[in-house]
Amino acid sequence: MAISGPLPQVKAGRLRALAVSSAKRIPALPDVPTFAEAGFPGVEDYTWVGVFLPAGTPAPIAQKLNAAVNRAIESPDVRERLASNAFDPVGGSPQQFADYVKAEIAKWAKVVRDTGAKPD
Repeated sequence: MAISGPLPQVKAGRLRALAVSSAKRIPALPDVPTFAEAGFPGVEDYTWVGVFLPAGTPAPIAQKLNAAVNRAIESPDVRERLASNAFDPVGGSPQQFADYVKAEIAKWAKVVRDTGAKPD
């Protein structure tokens, strides 16, 4: 589950976070250990958000949008807003993002194969 949803409830004391599934502790909840720190190594998951364009979008348009997104996430007010919701903004090139998405697809395809999960 993305931490941004329950984060206000945790901060208000209505929920107690036992661990986070990221590789490192999150700044919004610095006292909450990772699953690995809590004795469950190998449990790692996270929610990520990206900007996608339709297939065939001309490269100059993709590069212009990419540059704008990278500028936005470097803006102190945007970084602060994202951090307050437990997001860790990461920029990069369209190719880096494409490579990341391919790696995520491969990772989760293996989980589906290994567990025999079926869409329901």
